[in-house]
Amino acid sequence: MLALSEFAKGDKASAQRLLEEILHSHPDDIETWVALGQCLENLGRHQDAVTAYQHAWKIDSTDDRTAHQLGRLLIQLTQYSEAATILTAGVTLNPGSEAIWCDLGTAQTSLRLFSDAENSFRHAAALNPRFTLAILNLGSCLREQARAEEAISCFKQVLALDSGSTEAVTRLATTLSDISQVDVALDVLDQFLQARPDSVECHQNKALILLRAGRLESGFEEYEWRLYPSPVSVTARPFPMPRWQGDSLADRKLLIWMEQGIGDEVLSLKQWNSFLNSSDGERCIIECDRRLAELIERSFPSVTVVARQNPAAPETKTADVTCPAWSAPRLLGAGPTYENAATSYLVADAAKTLAFRTKYEELAEGRKIVGLSWSSKAQKGDLKTPLITDWNPIVGDQDYFFISLQHAFSDNDIAHFNAISGGRVYVDQSVDPTDNFDDHAAQISALDAAITISNSTAHLAGALGVSTATLIPSGYGGFWYWFRDRSDSPWYSSMRICRQNKAGHWSSAVADAHNWLKGLPA
Repeated sequence: MLALSEFAKGDKASAQRLLEEILHSHPDDIETWVALGQCLENLGRHQDAVTAYQHAWKIDSTDDRTAHQLGRLLIQLTQYSEAATILTAGVTLNPGSEAIWCDLGTAQTSLRLFSDAENSFRHAAALNPRFTLAILNLGSCLREQARAEEAISCFKQVLALDSGSTEAVTRLATTLSDISQVDVALDVLDQFLQARPDSVECHQNKALILLRAGRLESGFEEYEWRLYPSPVSVTARPFPMPRWQGDSLADRKLLIWMEQGIGDEVLSLKQWNSFLNSSDGERCIIECDRRLAELIERSFPSVTVVARQNPAAPETKTADVTCPAWSAPRLLGAGPTYENAATSYLVADAAKTLAFRTKYEELAEGRKIVGLSWSSKAQKGDLKTPLITDWNPIVGDQDYFFISLQHAFSDNDIAHFNAISGGRVYVDQSVDPTDNFDDHAAQISALDAAITISNSTAHLAGALGVSTATLIPSGYGGFWYWFRDRSDSPWYSSMRICRQNKAGHWSSAVADAHNWLKGLPA
């Protein structure tokens, strides 16, 4: 076929034109539709390629090759539900295809259908015991289900087949760290790094393991690798000025660019607090998420604050040197201490706070006013989120009036809480925490206390100095900055950490938070 010849020569546009001409006269030619889909994929026109594969599938829905091509591409486009449906048809047509089983497992994993995904990956590995991708993905699926020992076995199996697999060694190390085998995890990474000292992902994983273990000096040194290219790297801001090395600013201006998520931005300000409140503060520019700009500007009045945008705000061009926010601990020696620090470092709007307090006191009728944030759709969201019924002991306590601090929720959540509490969970429609963190900060500052899962609300409440209980999952679900075992937070002196005693079981953490709440001063 001339079109395939043109495709082979690299002239994809000519190939596309010839294939479309064939289809004009032979619209039911399945092979041409598939070839067109492949051509469009190579041209980067993925949605058009999906349409071509769908035409082929409509003509012949017994062709497992078409199902696989379509399902694989739908995964790339993050259309996981559609991918799972078509790939399920594919394995029904060809149950002996380990590749289709593996891709089906990938789609199911993305849908958080871990039991189904485990079944699919096991099918793939049974068909081909040397299929490292299926075994690797099975290990990750088991880790998501808090089955660390089984996951470790899978990652070791992959390394026995491919000793150079960076993905297997990093997943093995992080899973060992999940079950507190920190030194074993670090040894696994160090052995791999002896042969491959420039492995970015290994250095990045090593940094997080060290930090979570509280080995901050070496951890923050390794954490500089977060800026090197990898699938999980921090995207560096494209500023042309040189990196600041922690030396005296003298007459220079320093641009500090916030990084990662909202919670990370709030927490990183703790590391800069003393510096920004010194005489150096007036020589600093902070670039941050626009939702935090007003709050940071009030909290650090001598600092120039600009919202992150593309291209960057004109004020950034006046800087002489720049620094990513999470490089502060390495440069400033800002370890996690609050021994001589103020309880809070962010300052809410006083007038807004008073208005919220007045409104909530009237609603609470003498009860303590407690903020509540109970679920997350973000990274590790499932692992961080208790069942709605797990909150019953707290919400059912008649001594408290609750204010929703939740960024997104279903009406069913509120209906459940109000059924348990007798209507004592209030959703303040005047606050949109997804868009305006200044209002949200004032709302939180108006509370007597807050109880939250690991999310931006926890960081904001801690930074504002509000008495806060934060529920933290065990193992894989915990982020490094909550460390291990300890019940206090070295970042936030007003915070109590309430931990699971077993992955997936929240009763102990909820009971700890409830007892903490009842023990607060009247």
